[in-house]
Amino acid sequence: MERLQLTDFLKYRYPSALALSPDGKRAAFAVKSIDSEQDRYRWGLWVHDMERGTCDELPGGAGQRKAVWEDSEHLLIIDREPDRELLAQGIEVSWSTLSRLSVLDGEKEVLFRLPLSVGSVWPTGTGAYLVMAETQLDQPNLLMMEGDERAQEVERRLHTRGYKTLVELPLCENGVGMYNQTRNTLFLVARDGTLRQITEDDWDVNRVSVERGQVLFTAFPFRDVKPVTEGMYLWSEERGDVCTLITPDKYSIDFVGFCGSKALCLGLVMKDYGVYEHPTFFLVDEQGETDLGRYDRRVNSEVVTDSFDGSIRGQKMVGEALYFLNTNGVGTQLCRWTQEAGVSPLFTTDDYLIDFDTLDGTHFVLVAAKDLDLPEMYLWQGGELERITHFNDAVAAEWELSVPEAIHVLDRDGIEIDGFVLKPAGYQPGQRYPGVLHVHGGPKMVFGPGFHHEMQLWAAQGYFVFYCNPRGSCGKGNEFADLQGKYGTVDFNDLMDFTDAVLEQFPDIDPSRIGVCGGSYGGFMTNWVIGHTDRFRCAVSQRSISNYFGDYLLSDIGYYYVPDQQLGTLWDHPERLWQASPLTYADRVTTPTLFIHSDKDYRCTLANGLEMFAALKLHGVETKLCMFYGEDHGLSRTGTPSNRICRMEEILSWLDKHLKEGDLHGED
Repeated sequence: MERLQLTDFLKYRYPSALALSPDGKRAAFAVKSIDSEQDRYRWGLWVHDMERGTCDELPGGAGQRKAVWEDSEHLLIIDREPDRELLAQGIEVSWSTLSRLSVLDGEKEVLFRLPLSVGSVWPTGTGAYLVMAETQLDQPNLLMMEGDERAQEVERRLHTRGYKTLVELPLCENGVGMYNQTRNTLFLVARDGTLRQITEDDWDVNRVSVERGQVLFTAFPFRDVKPVTEGMYLWSEERGDVCTLITPDKYSIDFVGFCGSKALCLGLVMKDYGVYEHPTFFLVDEQGETDLGRYDRRVNSEVVTDSFDGSIRGQKMVGEALYFLNTNGVGTQLCRWTQEAGVSPLFTTDDYLIDFDTLDGTHFVLVAAKDLDLPEMYLWQGGELERITHFNDAVAAEWELSVPEAIHVLDRDGIEIDGFVLKPAGYQPGQRYPGVLHVHGGPKMVFGPGFHHEMQLWAAQGYFVFYCNPRGSCGKGNEFADLQGKYGTVDFNDLMDFTDAVLEQFPDIDPSRIGVCGGSYGGFMTNWVIGHTDRFRCAVSQRSISNYFGDYLLSDIGYYYVPDQQLGTLWDHPERLWQASPLTYADRVTTPTLFIHSDKDYRCTLANGLEMFAALKLHGVETKLCMFYGEDHGLSRTGTPSNRICRMEEILSWLDKHLKEGDLHGED
């Protein structure tokens, strides 16, 4: 067995986007892997035969990130190709090809070539297809234009291609770029290929459920500023019109699905805990909605890992029962909801349940990361998880990993904080080691005991690694997770109390050689920590927030997230934003700090890292900023593989420089 190496992540493969065939005989899913030579990611579709136990990649599924069944023997495939005539003129506009892929012989049959940028497709059950396509309010569809009209629009775009017009909020979207007047629009593709637009031009569609020629969906109808709340709507092929079930001024919606003759909606009322509030269950029809009560957990798995990426289902209606994953404590649950019984956990584990599908509510196929394994596919029928894929066995067999030790700490307010400690590789009791406190993002996420490449790498390099779930984290209800107006207070205290407890219980950690690291909210908290204590010898702040003034106006979510969480704006309570900004306390910082940011991060914008870096330079603090070109907020998980390597090299180098001075294993 060998210690984990920095570049081992290049070998990982991640299954996701599970979908059972209508007859339950096969499970289709996407797999993400890394092509090191090309420095890129590769996606493809795989099918597991439930009866034969075989698992094969479909040659015709290259590049596909989601499996959609048309029937028990065919998957629906969306491919895009640029219009060659327009490309020759310097304009890139793509057609979408909808194809049927046989899982029996791999034959691929083209159904339609659509003049749309299609992102998702659903069979309606009536022979037609529902597609969701990206449309532009400020740009007519060139692919639907001919003659002089098309020529004039081409000329206009060539003339204006040197700039972007912004007229609404959000200005941008992380992972997409400067994003304005763009909408997700629903279309019906009839059997003869005829297109019919279902939603209005200025509606941005979010969640979709299709059943027997009917479509439930949520949408944000807006101009100028995209709202937090959205409406719930019903469209049917038979009626041909859109019926409003919930007006767009009430809830943020986590899920919609058909529930017998009615619809089920999981809506965030947001009156008590803001945008992070847990959902209320509603039964809805054309006569109105019935409040069934709030469920004090998120109906998603929020366990943090840097070793998974892909689409997940999260929820599934079967008849009048809803099945969903949630985060409970440091683990996950598979749950069932019915109107009669409410929510009942079916399966509770400290393992990471990521994705699932079921046809009958009895037999489940899941993607899970069990113990310290990487994600694989499993079957569950009421007993133990039965593993059915082995994508990462060869990689995992090479490792000697540090087993997380659970630690439960009562903070100064008497609230239990859950956390974990990784001992360094080759640990010898009585010897002294450096340590690293790692703070998760969110904040409404949770660290569990599963595999985390980055933290296992630090342990392999000789560090104690400790991490916890302070207030603000998921898994313990609304009250525990609520940080409105409290960022940098109770969460900071919890982290410090946890650090104190770890140092007391693990005396082999040298308290004079500990660092603090974190990204996103964890980056905010790292910035906050160094402005409020000098107990850490060094820090690594990644994709952070430092200044809520700028974050309020520039982040893709800042315009609603900042007022909601900091309880103020630049104009009504600027003092609240400034007091909650780590930049305010930069003159107090003495901790050497490495900043890592991406120039295309539109969630926690680059300005945050630059401002904090500049402030520390002005105050004579040792600091360094690594800016990664072309990357977004997801650098640590989805960034270019070579950039991910460089990022981890920079972090290790900074930690080693500041925490490994002298004899690593020397006695006191």
